[in-house]
Amino acid sequence: MLLFGRSKQEKILNLMLIIVAAIMIINGAMLLIFNPPTKFYSTVFFNMVYFMGLLHLRVKYLIREEAYDKIRRELKSVGYGDAEIRAYIEAKKEWDIYKSWVALTMLVGLLILFVYWLIP
Repeated sequence: MLLFGRSKQEKILNLMLIIVAAIMIINGAMLLIFNPPTKFYSTVFFNMVYFMGLLHLRVKYLIREEAYDKIRRELKSVGYGDAEIRAYIEAKKEWDIYKSWVALTMLVGLLILFVYWLIP
């Protein structure tokens, strides 16, 4: 029952949130146990940034649906059926979530690259 959600996208995002939260907790524990150089303390921060980014994606695409309601009204006024509109909205949400997730992952990756490779 951990993967609650109405759609496949919501279940995937919830699974990713659970995985990132577990990594964040394990990472914090490992930092306390092994006492690495101070540069590596920022890894918990990067995990929190990624976790909050995933929460933002969940709220933007799955909780707030104003933009999709506008598209739904426009398609309904043109004459499409409910099943076609629902399929189109789900496909558009999925594509929007994937695009935003790739951008989030790349930006966090660039942040990590900057901190670990470019800063001495």
